[in-house]
Amino acid sequence: MRSFLPVILSLLVISASSIGIKRHFSQDKVFLSTSKDFFLPIIFKENGLNSVQKEKKGIVWTQYIVQSGDNIWSISQRFKIDVPTIIQTNLLNSNKLLIGTTLKIPDQKGILHKVKKGQTLWDIARAYRISLKKIQEVNEISTSFVRTGDAIFLPGAKPLKAQLLLSWSNSGFIMPCAGRITSRHGFRIHPIFGNTSFHKGVDISAPYGSSIKAAAPGRVIFCGWKSGYGLTVNIRHSGGYETQYAHLSRINVNVGDYVEQSSRIAALGNSGQSTGPHLDFEVRKNRSVINPLSCLQ
Repeated sequence: MRSFLPVILSLLVISASSIGIKRHFSQDKVFLSTSKDFFLPIIFKENGLNSVQKEKKGIVWTQYIVQSGDNIWSISQRFKIDVPTIIQTNLLNSNKLLIGTTLKIPDQKGILHKVKKGQTLWDIARAYRISLKKIQEVNEISTSFVRTGDAIFLPGAKPLKAQLLLSWSNSGFIMPCAGRITSRHGFRIHPIFGNTSFHKGVDISAPYGSSIKAAAPGRVIFCGWKSGYGLTVNIRHSGGYETQYAHLSRINVNVGDYVEQSSRIAALGNSGQSTGPHLDFEVRKNRSVINPLSCLQ
């Protein structure tokens, strides 16, 4: 058997070169896969340290093992890929990552789509509103016919509206803006009226005009003026959750819009009953007010 090893290794090298892959060897592993889940040869670069080039227009995947101190946001910045792409392509049910988890990071934004029975590439391209030619180039497919159950990468595509809510899976909210918490959830002395009252949310102080981001993916159910709250946005999420963003200076979304987690929805302001620029952030679960800080990741 040993006498055949040089021949087998030579054939592997020839096979790799024939599909247009150039390797620069280092101490880290480079994985080549032709998994049935993908149409194209996939190049995995462990921890993103290898220099690998591909002559064709197919996608390059980096295999990354989660290290101590990593989070979904730091990994997103490291690989310059948006968070939704990482979450969807790895079928994550949470933004919280366990050390040792292996992630597959694509070299471009997009999503993986599992082909359903009877679907063609034309159907998929129309559903996601992307170019058929682009799908074919990235996945190196010459026809519009695909097999049921195959996974194809859709460059630049975003999850469909229904998928957007399901992919989050109540994994936790992010802080809607960077700032300092000046008033917490619970009973307090009202800053304007001076009486003891229950504060339904948390107040976050930040410069006027600061970006307000959706704490979780969902659908906008209210945009406009509310008594006391001023300019306000309400977003409904899966699992019976609803978030409210108040005292805004500007609103960037409309009722009915589906937004992703961290999408910019408004600008911080001083509208309504307010003593200065801040965001009043509230969270409800099944219509009952809960402490927003208990929901944060």
